[in-house]
Amino acid sequence: MDTVKPKKLFPCKICGEKFGRNQLKKHRKVKHPQPVPLLLISKRGIRVNERMSCDSCKVYRDLLWRYNESNKGVVHICTLCKPKLFDRSFNKLDALNFAKSGGGFETKRSKY
Repeated sequence: MDTVKPKKLFPCKICGEKFGRNQLKKHRKVKHPQPVPLLLISKRGIRVNERMSCDSCKVYRDLLWRYNESNKGVVHICTLCKPKLFDRSFNKLDALNFAKSGGGFETKRSKY
């Protein structure tokens, strides 16, 4: 006598439907995709002096930068979010953040 174990079903935390483990992963990926992070395509921006909300942090500010080329179209970015967005978009971090100081390079060399 073969006893068949009933499949264990797991509920989706968002919509509540029940699926098997593998089907639940696929369901989450297809039906509830994660939001795409904001990325800039071009570094060219225009400074705007109007009071608007930042598209990254959603806070109203007076000084914003307008970028026409991003993955979400035209966006307005505040000066606080701009460095974070540039690091995420272009993967270029400031070299001084990783610079190692110290070492006595040529300290004992005579100075003519």
